[in-house]
Amino acid sequence: MKFTVEREHLLKPLQQVSGPLGGRPTLPILGNLLLQVSEGALSLTGTDLEMEMVARVALMQPHETGATTVPARKFFDICRGLPEGAEIAVQLEGDRMLVRSGRSRFSLSTLPAADFPNLDDWQSEVEFTLPQATMKRLIEATQFSMAHQDVRYYLNGMLFETEGDELRTVATDGHRLAVCSMPLGESLPNHSVIVPRKGVIELMRMLDGGDTPLRVQIGSNNIRPTSVTSSLHRSWLTVVSLTTAACCRRIRISIWMPAAISSSRRLPGRQFSQTRSSAACAFT
Repeated sequence: MKFTVEREHLLKPLQQVSGPLGGRPTLPILGNLLLQVSEGALSLTGTDLEMEMVARVALMQPHETGATTVPARKFFDICRGLPEGAEIAVQLEGDRMLVRSGRSRFSLSTLPAADFPNLDDWQSEVEFTLPQATMKRLIEATQFSMAHQDVRYYLNGMLFETEGDELRTVATDGHRLAVCSMPLGESLPNHSVIVPRKGVIELMRMLDGGDTPLRVQIGSNNIRPTSVTSSLHRSWLTVVSLTTAACCRRIRISIWMPAAISSSRRLPGRQFSQTRSSAACAFT
């Protein structure tokens, strides 16, 4: 494997795919990025087994196909520390990856690409395209209601639901509920999936808030938004859902009518009882 790429073309994709990686991975290879060179492009993949982030960068200079995995944090720090406008030459030699730029030389240990875990192949059931600004609005309007570390794990995320020509997002922590719907301009089958909190955060980082199109694919237990920011850069995020959304479709809301008492007398005790349609008070 061998390729040369400009620092500015590599830095942002590296930052994106490093997002899903945790601080202390359970497996050593989960701290690595998968680098693949094929069909005139460099693919970078990072995963934590629950979501997978992939970015593709077009290669404009001569290159050789191949694949390997390298420590994500070290590779990102090396590229970030290089001066603006620098060209980065990468070459795989045995079990080491050599990184050259100007007078700088770096050698990184690698792990076999065959050991890198990939999310299982899945079939998309719903596909649509919308502006990134629309998706950002849907998330911003509801994300504050997501639960955090709740034992009811399906509350620690956001429901994405298609119904008719609308895309709806729903979030609740059991005490408050937020819903936002936006028209898509095309009729879609009814489908829903719950995206975990971490996946929602990574999706927000992908969005630039402009009119750039975002392609969204939803499967039975997965969602994959794809962003094409330029002819040189394409990225997509695959997230495994928390649970089957159908079990959370019904939402129970208790309605309480307000009641108030105004009196100048001192009352030794008060006992209140309320029903759905009326309010009654008794004093002891």
